[in-house]
Amino acid sequence: MRGLILCALLMLAACKPETGAPPDIIKTQRDAMGKAKDVGNVLDKGEQERREKMDKEAK
Repeated sequence: MRGLILCALLMLAACKPETGAPPDIIKTQRDAMGKAKDVGNVLDKGEQERREKMDKEAK
């Protein structure tokens, strides 16, 4: 009988839920979007500089 109770307690202890934070399953997608936005900002800045240079040359 003790063995059965001990076995049941061990099984219940094994089913204990995790207390840590849940995993962030879309972190890689968010990181990729952040990098893409950074590249877009660099391209926009380069385009703006190119237009300013063309405007100066046209004057």
